[in-house]
Amino acid sequence: MAGIKTQVILRLDYIALDRVLKSPSGMVGRYIIELGRKTADRGRRDAPVASGALRRSVGITSISRRVEGTEVRVSANISYAFFVHEGTREHPIEARNVSLLRFPSRSGFIVYTPRVNHPGTTANPFLWNALKSVIN
Repeated sequence: MAGIKTQVILRLDYIALDRVLKSPSGMVGRYIIELGRKTADRGRRDAPVASGALRRSVGITSISRRVEGTEVRVSANISYAFFVHEGTREHPIEARNVSLLRFPSRSGFIVYTPRVNHPGTTANPFLWNALKSVIN
């Protein structure tokens, strides 16, 4: 039996590897989608609550396959979410469709004025913090 070899051949199947790494149904894609779900859940839990609308708006907005791999977008889909997340600088607010602005003062009285200086808000990056906590 001279000349008979026993051998093992390892071959990389690039199509299968591409499916595992980049497809939403592949192992890595399923992992990324699960991270997105956990991030959305944590973001909903950590979002500041005044009316609850911001919290309710947090969720996965899209899952797509890109050239680089699976992409999951977690968003807060409400007009003021960006300002809560990133904060604002001090800025004036002026009455537009009405002659006077109406708001409660710190002392509890109702104040009417055509213009007010908003002191700005501190950033509350609840989605970014949610992603960091899910990854760690």
